[in-house]
Amino acid sequence: MTVDEDRTSKKIPWYYTDVFLGLVAVAVAVAIMWWSSMHAVPLRVSLPPGLLLLLVGFFLLLRQRENNQGKVKVFKHWTEGISVTGVVAIILGVIFTIAIIAVPEAPRVLLMAGIGVTLLGILFVWLGARYGPSPNPASEPPTEQVIAISERFAEMTALPCVNLEAVRRDAAIWDSKFGGTPYLPPGFDYPRDKTPGGSNAPLKLLAQLNFATLPKPDWGTGQAFPTSGILQFCIACTEDDDVYGADFDDPTAQNGFRVVYHADVIEDASQLQQPPELPSDPMFPFEGEFGLDATIASMPITGDDFRFDDVFKASFQDIPADEMDETLDAVRDYFIDKYPGTGHRIGGYPYFVQEDPRPYPDDGRKAFTQMLLQIDSDVTIMWGDVGVANFFVRPVSGLASLDLSTAMYTWDCS
Repeated sequence: MTVDEDRTSKKIPWYYTDVFLGLVAVAVAVAIMWWSSMHAVPLRVSLPPGLLLLLVGFFLLLRQRENNQGKVKVFKHWTEGISVTGVVAIILGVIFTIAIIAVPEAPRVLLMAGIGVTLLGILFVWLGARYGPSPNPASEPPTEQVIAISERFAEMTALPCVNLEAVRRDAAIWDSKFGGTPYLPPGFDYPRDKTPGGSNAPLKLLAQLNFATLPKPDWGTGQAFPTSGILQFCIACTEDDDVYGADFDDPTAQNGFRVVYHADVIEDASQLQQPPELPSDPMFPFEGEFGLDATIASMPITGDDFRFDDVFKASFQDIPADEMDETLDAVRDYFIDKYPGTGHRIGGYPYFVQEDPRPYPDDGRKAFTQMLLQIDSDVTIMWGDVGVANFFVRPVSGLASLDLSTAMYTWDCS
């Protein structure tokens, strides 16, 4: 299975361990009651743990789980959780009821419990069907009109970018690369972990971009990159830091990460500093070093970008108001399928596994519209559970005037 195929699991409820644990808890509850009835265990002994496990199982099936970006919905809609729980309850309730009927000496209250669980399951399934979202027409093959509008929108929002391919090979100290030995000019203070309560451990080079050797597209408006110099991205890599140096409450606080630009490059290793010793078993998205093969490309806005809806509505004001939402949903689904925005990239638009974090909370993060770099998961690079990392800045006329001290760093995963 490829990484992109695996990513579809984020849309599948069973991907989350909560569902599996919930089913196990419900099954164990039924097994306890069945075994108790078969071995004449007093009801006061078997019923409390059985009901407790049943409640725990239903809770796990319905709850929302916290992750490093806040709440993550196990199901797209709460009614999906209700429906799945209902189906599970019906199946187990019917099996339990039949089993109890087969044991004449079983307490009558267990028979009533089996019937009750079955009826509760039927109620849950009805609630899911009654209050669940109606089928989305965009889930069907897109119409010719949707395709035409989508392709037109793709042309309107196209931005240049540089696609990167990470290749296992040795790279020079000043080359563009992921990982490896960083370029450290004389007098430069090596970045360290400044997170509150941190160990002041040295950060590890995540990526290094030498713009003198990278291809140079016509960036146009809204994006600005230099034609020379080295841009570095360093993140925390200690065993105690399982979020790779990110601060999801304040993603511009460069305590666990650092973005640095070196305007002048010295291509003489004897004049450069040596990096400090890093942890022997660092917490890092990949091992070793990758050289980078770069190609100029162009891409449209992604369906994950928080600006998608507003840009679309402003671009297609001729669409009737009563058709706008349906058309917008269909176009977004088309973009997510055809233009997902995955992969390693300089510039362009971002891809997110969960959702764009820039609008939340409304504290000015929407201003970070220029993406410096995206590093995706693949067979050798892994951000958590098939995640992706993004670095952003506020767009200005040139990199020399970018305030890199407030660069935004975020990553998310399934």
